[in-house]
Amino acid sequence: SLGLVGSEMCIRDSLQGSTASLQFAETAHISGNSGCNVFHGGVGIEQDRISVKPLAGTRMACSDQLMEQEMHLYSALDLAKKWTIDRQGRLHLVDVPGNIVLIASPAD
Repeated sequence: SLGLVGSEMCIRDSLQGSTASLQFAETAHISGNSGCNVFHGGVGIEQDRISVKPLAGTRMACSDQLMEQEMHLYSALDLAKKWTIDRQGRLHLVDVPGNIVLIASPAD
């Protein structure tokens, strides 16, 4: 879990001009920006396992595209059960069947 705590990740494939991100600032806490709203919540990280607790956040309405991006992000975080960091330093979140549900790159 040391690899995640203290890290900030930018979500790949986010809409042009939007900055979706995830922060693991401290143990057991996740926060971020969906490109529309900011959110935070609890997270359990144990070895390569991860479980994101229900998230709380602001409730601004944005464009349909941004709202869809947010929905995908929340869904990916909900589905994520394992995490790995690849050789480029990118975070992969993986669901139970082994599908990659989210890829995020280290923030510059």
